[in-house]
Amino acid sequence: MKYSDVYKVIIERYKLEYVVINRDFVVQDFSKTIIEYLDIGVEIGDDIRESFYELVGFEDDIEKLFINKEDVFELHTVKRDDYYLNIFAKKVENLPEVVFIFEDNTKLKLKEQILTQNRNMNELLVRENNHKDIIINRYKKAAEDNIPMIFLNSDMKLIYVNSSFSELVSCNFNIDNNNDFVTILNTESDFDKKTACEFLTQGMVFNQSLNFLDKDKKIIYTNSTFVPIIENNKLQEIIVFAHDLTLQNAEKEKYEKIASSDILTGLLNRFGLDMALEEIQFQAKEKDEMFALLFMDIDGFKPINDNFGHDIGDEILKLITKRLQNSLRENDTIARYGGDEFIAVLEHIKKENDLIKIVQKIISSISATYYVDDLEIKIGISIGISFFPQNAQTKEKLIKQADKAMYKVKNSGKNNFNFYKS
Repeated sequence: MKYSDVYKVIIERYKLEYVVINRDFVVQDFSKTIIEYLDIGVEIGDDIRESFYELVGFEDDIEKLFINKEDVFELHTVKRDDYYLNIFAKKVENLPEVVFIFEDNTKLKLKEQILTQNRNMNELLVRENNHKDIIINRYKKAAEDNIPMIFLNSDMKLIYVNSSFSELVSCNFNIDNNNDFVTILNTESDFDKKTACEFLTQGMVFNQSLNFLDKDKKIIYTNSTFVPIIENNKLQEIIVFAHDLTLQNAEKEKYEKIASSDILTGLLNRFGLDMALEEIQFQAKEKDEMFALLFMDIDGFKPINDNFGHDIGDEILKLITKRLQNSLRENDTIARYGGDEFIAVLEHIKKENDLIKIVQKIISSISATYYVDDLEIKIGISIGISFFPQNAQTKEKLIKQADKAMYKVKNSGKNNFNFYKS
């Protein structure tokens, strides 16, 4: 895959605005409508260092994208005239280019500003007025403006749910059932009912991230504002405003996936593998378990690119990916570590023998003939294996040791496997 194709796959897949620069901040490519967002003249070959630093405001992080070997990404929201832009930066793997992706976030930011203003007014109103009718009137406008809201009594039982909240969670509530507020939350929500009541009794307005469940058990992510209604110095009712963050969370997950995935194969890249290994290592320590790391290098791959071209090489890499996935267990972690290098992490391993059948299945599968564009291609795979915690207790050493074990296979006939021995 040519360098110009690498980032365009990202852009076409997610339909985003973009600018591509090299290490000297010279523009390599850009989407035509980006000029409207940036309000700067952009042409291929232009040096945009000064105007770009002024726009994004994170000069140090841009430099890191070129200095670090690992992928580095940052997501910032910046204001440019009347636009609010999410900016996402991704280093193009093995190339001296960085893709800057821009997403118009104006509507969401304006909604957040309005909600913040409302919260500030709500807090002032609660402090200065202890009259229920005044507060209720204050929120009639919110109900009319289709802001999802719930009324609770002082015991946090549902007494009113407006239509916007019912639409948000795709559910109609029967208030007569005396439902407790906690029952409509996802179990993963970190909500302490007792503490919340203490705050509200003191007249405090507060925000909390809460997850609700819709009728299909789908999680609805919200930032919810709790407002107490106090009469005669006593908590009477509670209003909860639910600001929907589901789309925003989906966008965040999308960006994280872009940053941690290999464009060609869809597997984890080095950045994604690093994050996955952190969690796997943590869980192994907690449960006093071992896991295996397989460093895999394809035998005979370079001649494919040399003789048949990179397009054929890319197709072979995709087929290798499928065969690896079919050979490994469903919950095993697999990443493309480099051009023709792959790493797999297998958890819940008791002893070396547990791995032998899996590794032999990998070798047999990868070694089978590939049929691409009327070509018959044969390759092999060399695998080095290290264990946590027996061989090493850091991910860097585990990879290094598995790499050493793999090179022993390379130097002794290839298309085989070898366990690391200190």
